[in-house]
Amino acid sequence: MIRVFHVYFPGRTLLLALSEALVVVLAMLAATIIVFGADASLILGYEEELRKILLVAGVCMVCMHYYDLYSAVTLYHPAQMAARVVQVLGTACVILAIVYYVYPEAQLSGGLLLIWVFLAGTSLIVWRRLFLAINRSAHLMQKTLLLGAGPLAARLADEITSRPELGLNLTGYVEQEPASSEFRHLPHLGSVDELPALLEDRGIQ
Repeated sequence: MIRVFHVYFPGRTLLLALSEALVVVLAMLAATIIVFGADASLILGYEEELRKILLVAGVCMVCMHYYDLYSAVTLYHPAQMAARVVQVLGTACVILAIVYYVYPEAQLSGGLLLIWVFLAGTSLIVWRRLFLAINRSAHLMQKTLLLGAGPLAARLADEITSRPELGLNLTGYVEQEPASSEFRHLPHLGSVDELPALLEDRGIQ
């Protein structure tokens, strides 16, 4: 977990958001090269196009957050994810149209927006499918343990292990004595008195 403004976020969620912001900017840069060719560097340098691109990226990222695209459940439903990406791009275009009407100087040059919509939409969907595979890596899973071994803990353990989109690596449970057969698939890590040492030794947050 990573702390940002007194709120804890899963590391994989922040990694996804940062990588997608980069994808959105790269899609706009690619659109600029497609439209202007060899003059793309001049456009970016002398017409404040880079600031305009950052504006588009910022609007897009806000829309992605609004449409809950950083929910673990959405990430693991490809059809729902693709539909929301389309909604994000449509909403971003509406917001940008309003911004351009109020501030015409912020408008992108030469029809870049339409090309960007196609490139960004395709890139985001492909990247999210790749991230889905990467997200299953043990390095991105959050080490977790259960405190207690009652019936509720057993149901919780089953829920966690059946939902990989939660990104939780259930390492075992803590209880005074080893539990019954309900926890046969999880190791008994120790007693509650040993919890501080277990958290430190196993890197569990």
